[in-house]
Amino acid sequence: MVVTFGLEENKIATKTFIDIAPVTLTLIPRVLVDDGEGGKRKVEQPPRAPQVFTLIEPSNSGQTAMVTTDDGSQDTLEFLLLGEHDAIIEKDDVFTYEGREYKVEIIMPFNGYERRAGVLRHGW
Repeated sequence: MVVTFGLEENKIATKTFIDIAPVTLTLIPRVLVDDGEGGKRKVEQPPRAPQVFTLIEPSNSGQTAMVTTDDGSQDTLEFLLLGEHDAIIEKDDVFTYEGREYKVEIIMPFNGYERRAGVLRHGW
């Protein structure tokens, strides 16, 4: 017997999964603006209202990639940010969790029952 879930069942399953290890995060949008010197820069906007997500570590936990930033090199670790269907997440949003900074790098296609984003944690 094959059991199929409809949209509402998937929304319930997503919320149940999030409720296992919920984290309340305040995402801060960033927009690209002219820097007045012919270039562009990203500027933080007012934070969104806190939202409940779960932050999923990769299965290869502990493996990091080295990236070069304006301040030099630092470790990064990729996570999946999972929210309910009505969560508001945009590329380049930033947030702090447990004292570390995270940045939304990619938004996964919307499936109707959950919002997913790939995020990078910078530094240890």
